[in-house]
Amino acid sequence: MDPKISLKKADNALKTTIFKWSKNYDKALHYYQEAVDVFKFQKDYLMAIESNKKLVKVYIKLNDNFGICKTYISILNCIFLNEGTNVSKESLILLIDESINYFFIEKSMNTLFSTINQICK
Repeated sequence: MDPKISLKKADNALKTTIFKWSKNYDKALHYYQEAVDVFKFQKDYLMAIESNKKLVKVYIKLNDNFGICKTYISILNCIFLNEGTNVSKESLILLIDESINYFFIEKSMNTLFSTINQICK
């Protein structure tokens, strides 16, 4: 399976046209998650991170705080798994800053902190 096709399908699910008036967020979630899973399997963590960022945007549109938190953890795990990633400290801090409110709402700050601790070791 080509994850780039899944990304394209997800992007198309979020487009509207004259004949398609609404965005299909459920389809987009499915295809973005499919792409993330394949990229992780292929150990292409940079593309998995980018796909996860698109997934977060859809979860935000759906106001799904649990999905947002789960996806931020996935991003942080991809950063951890890809030791060669040139993720700057500023980018990592910005990512944590973006996610912290959602973890606070979901009352799962310990999950966030343990993941950050794992990355920083």
